[in-house]
Amino acid sequence: MSTLTSYITGYVLSILLTLAAVGMLLEHIHTIHTFPAHTELMAGFIVLAIAQLLVQLFFFLHLGRGQNKHWSAAILGFALFVIAVVVGGTLWIMSNLQNNMTNVLQGGTFINGQVNVVNEND
Repeated sequence: MSTLTSYITGYVLSILLTLAAVGMLLEHIHTIHTFPAHTELMAGFIVLAIAQLLVQLFFFLHLGRGQNKHWSAAILGFALFVIAVVVGGTLWIMSNLQNNMTNVLQGGTFINGQVNVVNEND
C-alpha cells in the first residue's frame, strides 16, 4: 500500500468514526436520552475512540511497518502507559472534587482541607 493510499484510507476511516460518534450522540439526544442508554453510549464512545486510535497509529504513524518493529512496540507501550496515567489521574481528581463539593453543598464549609459543618444557630 502506497503512502498516499494509506493517508487517504486513514482520513476516510477517521471521518467515518467521528461521524459515527456524533450520530450516536445525536440519536441519544433526539430520543430524549433513552436510546442508546447512557452506559451503552459511553461504551460505544470508548469502542470508537479505540478504533480511532488504531486508525491513527496504523494509517498515519505507520506503526508496525519498517525495520524497527521492537521500538514501535516499546513506544506504543509507553504511550499507553502515559494515557492510562493521565486518564486515571483525571478520573481520580474529578472524583475527589465531586466528593468535596458534595460535602460543601450539604451545609459544610471547606477550610484548611477539612469540612466543617455549619449550623444555622451559630
